[in-house]
Amino acid sequence: MKVLFLQKDPFVNLGVMSLSAYLKKHGHQCDMLIENGEKDFFGEVRKSAPDLIAFSCTTGIHTWAIKTAAKIKKFMDVPVIMGGHHPTFYPEVINSSPIDIICKGDGEEAILELVEKLEKKKSITKIKNLYVKRKEKGKEIVYANPLGNLVENLNSLPVLDRSLYRRYSFIMKQRNYRTITGRGCPYNCTFCFNKSIKEMYAGKGRYVRRRSISNVIEELVWAKNNFKITSIDFQDDTFVYDFKNWLEPFLIEYKEKINLPFTCCVRANLINEELAIALKKYGCHSVKMGIESGNDYLNNQVLGKNLTKKQIADAVKHLKLAGLKIEVFNIIGVPEESLATALETWVFNIKLGVDFARCSLLQPYPKTQIEQYAKDRGYLDKDFNLDAFENSYFIDTPIKLKNKKEIINIQRLFNLGVRFPFLFPLLREMIKLPNNFFFDTIFKIDYAFSIFTIDKVSLRDFIALGMRSKGFFKK
Repeated sequence: MKVLFLQKDPFVNLGVMSLSAYLKKHGHQCDMLIENGEKDFFGEVRKSAPDLIAFSCTTGIHTWAIKTAAKIKKFMDVPVIMGGHHPTFYPEVINSSPIDIICKGDGEEAILELVEKLEKKKSITKIKNLYVKRKEKGKEIVYANPLGNLVENLNSLPVLDRSLYRRYSFIMKQRNYRTITGRGCPYNCTFCFNKSIKEMYAGKGRYVRRRSISNVIEELVWAKNNFKITSIDFQDDTFVYDFKNWLEPFLIEYKEKINLPFTCCVRANLINEELAIALKKYGCHSVKMGIESGNDYLNNQVLGKNLTKKQIADAVKHLKLAGLKIEVFNIIGVPEESLATALETWVFNIKLGVDFARCSLLQPYPKTQIEQYAKDRGYLDKDFNLDAFENSYFIDTPIKLKNKKEIINIQRLFNLGVRFPFLFPLLREMIKLPNNFFFDTIFKIDYAFSIFTIDKVSLRDFIALGMRSKGFFKK
């Protein structure tokens, strides 16, 4: 069987590479087409002649997938499956759409069973994790199956299939190698999917899981030998948890066998002097850390971070003293946000003196705790149309707020004020202006700067990706 994965923008998707690797391990074919990497996207879909078409979607990009599937259905009779966060939390997407099957949660075992049953022309209506739509007696019936157990032994999964993107040299030639050492996050931020996924999988296996040290090192040795990589990006939500039992011994072996600069995500409450020094000693070039809000009430009571500003400031101090570059993430436009609290977050980042301060606008994704919080308090319409979500959290927020114009302008100018604090008084006055193209351009330039300095993506790779990333920052 041949599975064709489709995506809009030219970025590697770790989840899709895992699915492809799992299917190939069991003898099936997989291919990938990127719309913004093709001159004749639909012509290439037709030429591929797949047995199954697959999309992986977050909320916002799902509208593109639905429109794309509808066009394909006009010239090709092939089943279409959608997986990812959007159908996991909003399986209703299967209704009144060209999507035939949706996958909730982990997809490796479900998609393998689906492909094998399609190949043998057996019924697919009782596969765990799948919702399957069938026409019976002139009516559409959706078979909603329960979740199976989590894959607890991540070592049993094959190495991510980077060759899935072999068609696109601008991806295959990238020198920065992305991977992940585990699945699941132990924390319960209200704006994140993790809390809801934990609740969904209750009683179905250990949620926070990690590969063995030897398994990760084996992959990185393979990647180093087969690709001209110059740096590694660990994509784990919280790479630094379990320092003594996993991270420290991993770093020692990493330095000995890999010895490439790497970047990773950290959490302020886990950072101390010893951990920061160890990261730098064993090859860490830069870290990414979520601040979210500089207002303790919003951060803890609304966003569920359970972090104080002192913890964040102490973590930044340890990381800076160790000689690490620091990129931080912020979210503004949250329920109960005011112009004063948004400015408080901005000023807090300026005082921290980090290398790059990324700022996004809140997206209350379906079935997250923050979505219900916003609806209960009137910041989001109870019948809010999910199709109104932007495909990027850098564009807008559906949260209803006073001073929304100014808050969006803060988001656009945020890092400029952090990098050049002497500009802050001027920028604070400029946010009173209407939202405009000039502010959008400033944000894009700052975003590009972070790609170079934090992710260590080369100018060549950035230009190649940027030319194909149409609409990433646009409505």
